Amino acid sequence: MRLMLDSLVLLWMLEDSYLLGHQAREIITGSDEIVVSAIAIAEIQSKSLVGRVSLAADLLPALTAGGLKHLSLTCEEAAAAGNIMVPGGDLANALLISQCQNNDYHLLTADDSLLTSFYDITIDARL
Repeated sequence: MRLMLDSLVLLWMLEDSYLLGHQAREIITGSDEIVVSAIAIAEIQSKSLVGRVSLAADLLPALTAGGLKHLSLTCEEAAAAGNIMVPGGDLANALLISQCQNNDYHLLTADDSLLTSFYDITIDARL
């Protein structure tokens, strides 16, 4: 399975949080490829800047050390995101869904609105 982590799941994984479910951990371990979108990185960095998230280490080196690949956003994915209706109109979520759809990834997330609306490509990280 090809897997993308959203920003919250990435933080849970880096912190080894109990909130990341047992099944989710098994999926991560068994995945052929795990990526983190530039969108998730931007979300975490912006939340860190305003004090909503505290990072124990520099994010990019931590990703590389954890064996995670970075996925850049293409213009095609950005354009496709404009046609994706996500609950609440969240642009970041639309971009993540677009990247998953265009690159054949499943999104590991705890976002109930995404899990409900895009059940075919999302996996609940709390399980």
